[in-house]
Amino acid sequence: MSPDWQLLDRGPLSPRWPAVIAWTDEEIVIWGGTVFRGARRLSDGAAYNPATDSWRRLEPSPLGEVQQAQWLWTGSELVVRSTDGVTTEDVTAAWDPAENSWRPTTEWPLRGRSSETLVWTGSAIIDVAASTAIDIGGGDTRPIAASPYRTGGSAIWTGDDVLVFPGGSYDPIADQWRPLSRGPLGGNATAAAWLENRAVVVDSELNSAVYHPDTDSWSSLPDLPLPSLGCDPRIHTAGRTIIAETCGDVALLDTDAGTWMPLATPRSLETNTMVTGGNQLFAWGEGFYLLASSQPTRLMVGTTALDVPSDWTARRAHLLAPDHIEVELSGPSGATCTASSLRWGAGPESAAAGAESDSMTWQVSDREVFDLACNSASAAEMVAAGVIVPSQ
Repeated sequence: MSPDWQLLDRGPLSPRWPAVIAWTDEEIVIWGGTVFRGARRLSDGAAYNPATDSWRRLEPSPLGEVQQAQWLWTGSELVVRSTDGVTTEDVTAAWDPAENSWRPTTEWPLRGRSSETLVWTGSAIIDVAASTAIDIGGGDTRPIAASPYRTGGSAIWTGDDVLVFPGGSYDPIADQWRPLSRGPLGGNATAAAWLENRAVVVDSELNSAVYHPDTDSWSSLPDLPLPSLGCDPRIHTAGRTIIAETCGDVALLDTDAGTWMPLATPRSLETNTMVTGGNQLFAWGEGFYLLASSQPTRLMVGTTALDVPSDWTARRAHLLAPDHIEVELSGPSGATCTASSLRWGAGPESAAAGAESDSMTWQVSDREVFDLACNSASAAEMVAAGVIVPSQ
């Protein structure tokens, strides 16, 4: 059964497009934009919490009226770089959801042209178009190796490397690029989304394919069953649901069958901006919509697949070190769990079960230890009942 669009309360904001729209692990943040079917620029914003179905207004920002913007969620702040389209000066500020406050962030000068070229690694922003890394902890900006490949398309974080389509793969630890094998795509404005352990990629000619970084190989997908109207394609992951959209037309990927099917959309969706929130897809514009999906979120923690049921949400993923990935989960009745993978474990002796009933450890392989710590024994039981799926 295909997912359905649900019309939500649009809250205190007027219709607008385009706008900054981002997911903060708990809220959908919408800020700025232009009056729908008008030219007046807006400088207000609000945040929507799906768990409580409630809105709150954002405090005024130092960014002013914006024509173009880049933005990225860092795990604690929403960093927005803006320009008014008239002057050559850019303004960068960060919004703290805990304090509902903005602060100037001139020490993080994002210089790319699109949010699609920014990635968050868990400890730094990497702007592949500007060959720059921004250390969130210390606020330092440092150059990274310039890409010898095209960097105009989407950049995605795999947990280890930055993939840029079309282009190459960047290793932030070695500060080195390598080429990707030549794939079947030929169009410009390539967009990509990460699914478990592979990337689903589409181009402006509506071709699509899957890139497998472990083997540096491609597998074919059918062309998108959408009209070619000249809009740049975009692609989103919501749980295990993959959505591609162009000019307001939307297609859904059946990840098991490897086929696309057109998805009926409300007419007012054609000018919306989409964003993934947990395992759900939201669209904002003339209306505010939720694409409800019954498929679970599947996260790769090390080489372990973690299926998160529809009533659980993956709140954030951190690359704490080259060998340590951590994911925080929230579930019903305030249940929370932290799943972590020490991919270079000390060996079988590290797999002893935790002393507490709310902490469990699995030895997934000779070189990997998977830990799950929850805030209660009942939460641990809910997760252990079937969401841990060792990869094959």
